[in-house]
Amino acid sequence: MRRLFLFAILALIAGACNKDYTGTDAGYGSLKISAITDRSVISIQSRAANLNPETYFLTLQSDKGIAYDDVFPAGGIISNLPAGTYTGRLKSEANEFTVPAFDTPFYAATVNNILITSGGTTPVEFICKQLNAGVKFIYDPSLAAAGYTTVVPVITQSGNDLSYSGDNSDATGYFAAGDAMLTLLDENGTPIQISYVSTEIPLIFMAKELWTITLKAVLNPIGNAAIIATVDVDDITDRALEITIDPTYVPAVIVFSENFANCTGPNYPIAGEEFSTSGTGYPNLNTAQIIANSGLTGWTFEYGYTCNNGLKMGIGAGTGIATTPKLTAIGATPATVTLTFMAANWETSSKGLKIDVIGDGSIVSPTGGVVTLPAGTGNGQIISESSAMKQYTVIIGGATQDTQIVFSPAATGNNNRYFLADVTIVTGG
Repeated sequence: MRRLFLFAILALIAGACNKDYTGTDAGYGSLKISAITDRSVISIQSRAANLNPETYFLTLQSDKGIAYDDVFPAGGIISNLPAGTYTGRLKSEANEFTVPAFDTPFYAATVNNILITSGGTTPVEFICKQLNAGVKFIYDPSLAAAGYTTVVPVITQSGNDLSYSGDNSDATGYFAAGDAMLTLLDENGTPIQISYVSTEIPLIFMAKELWTITLKAVLNPIGNAAIIATVDVDDITDRALEITIDPTYVPAVIVFSENFANCTGPNYPIAGEEFSTSGTGYPNLNTAQIIANSGLTGWTFEYGYTCNNGLKMGIGAGTGIATTPKLTAIGATPATVTLTFMAANWETSSKGLKIDVIGDGSIVSPTGGVVTLPAGTGNGQIISESSAMKQYTVIIGGATQDTQIVFSPAATGNNNRYFLADVTIVTGG
């Protein structure tokens, strides 16, 4: 449990009413100020200096303009103020806090409706509170053990970056209340991948907070990056965030993608549409020129046809086989890749679609490389959700630049037709 230390710093100001007025002072009064800095936030170790409100800056303004804009008045007394109603603003810096900076907690207080009366002295108290939020980082030894020799947190707020590097790595940075974004950079200045989809962590700051963010590197048994975030609510002014980085995580990189955008013909099975088994209107991929015109150079086909943004494979008396080009983008180093594709069945009974590998690599899952396509829709009937196109995933180990992927029916013989679309292969992720 953190211990909260309360310190009250009271500016002792001269006492009684101003006794220097004469008849010529009619219409003027004075202000007697006392000020306190509210320390009800975080421990003294987290604070910078400048806690004495008698070093602060005061602005007094009425509807006639600014009457005082200077350092805290000597003795806390401002004399000869025109009688009227004022707003006072006492702050720890001459300028308002707007840009993130290190070791700059900002204290301020505003008092409205300060009434100055003719010939009198008006007492007013300013209780200055911290309006910004502090953030400091703790670097767990697991970072170095995992190979992160340098981790530089960078917090961005309203287009302004504050980098915790060099001598500032252990400093406390201060930010205005509101949204911010945290990025972690490695020794090369490259953002560290923290989750599957982002290198950034959103933060929301409130006044009087001190955030302590602990950075760790812990290996997740399933090989995924993980973020563990907890908030300590024992003291509403303190926030604790723990970020765990998995150094084995590698962002997904697309090494092959085919969306069949140049393929034409009837639609593949779409839920809610009517299915026709006429077989007419599907362009035949039976020559190299037609394959090139369809944007499929490097593919090979046996009984291959195009449909709108996809392929219709096989005929009643022949097996449809589609083979990708070599996966040259992988390079020579063997890699585990993830293949995703859309497929659907033409036949009205469940069929297997088999994925094979030519060249380097082998199927890791599913077993035997076979996915099951649910029964298709009969002629003239409305396509159901179960028989419409859906995505399937296959894991392939040891793939290289010489690997090719083969799609074919799992069973030989007639009546094994299927549809294929949106083939993508990625490494990592």
